[in-house]
Amino acid sequence: MLNNYNTISKKCHYKHLTPYNRGQIQAYRNEGKSIRFIAKMLEKNLSTISRKLKRNSVTQMPTPLLKLLLPSIK
Repeated sequence: MLNNYNTISKKCHYKHLTPYNRGQIQAYRNEGKSIRFIAKMLEKNLSTISRKLKRNSVTQMPTPLLKLLLPSIK
């Protein structure tokens, strides 16, 4: 009899961080907050925040509106 291990799928409940969450992470890090603090505030796993920072995937590109509000941004 064949085992159906390959046909059984596990439901994953992963959710991506939203652009808003990434902005929050960046703002908290700019304030010098710890990864543990950020994870608690966003109600996300500590490793999720750590991975995002390690991959440097929280940096947002300046938008034209942001450039108008903060002219020092290049």
